[in-house]
Amino acid sequence: MVVYPGGDHETHRPSWESAQVDFRGRKGFIRLALNNDVPIVPLPSKITIDVLPPINLREEFGRSPDIDTMYDEVIARMQASLTQLQSER
Repeated sequence: MVVYPGGDHETHRPSWESAQVDFRGRKGFIRLALNNDVPIVPLPSKITIDVLPPINLREEFGRSPDIDTMYDEVIARMQASLTQLQSER
């Protein structure tokens, strides 16, 4: 499952927040990936797109993972990539 920043919340944020990954705490994408046993493929972009390695949630976080921990890790990986992309602009 490809995950990338966007949507209503991202669209209406001020431009000075454009380099910040913010899903507003929405974690449905994690539940969807777990329920369908598919990896998450983070896709942060800042003019350039960076396709990050897939994250197999069950392999990395175990059989009964904590959704908040997974969310924080996915967001952290995307933010690190987005920060790097921003510095290259």
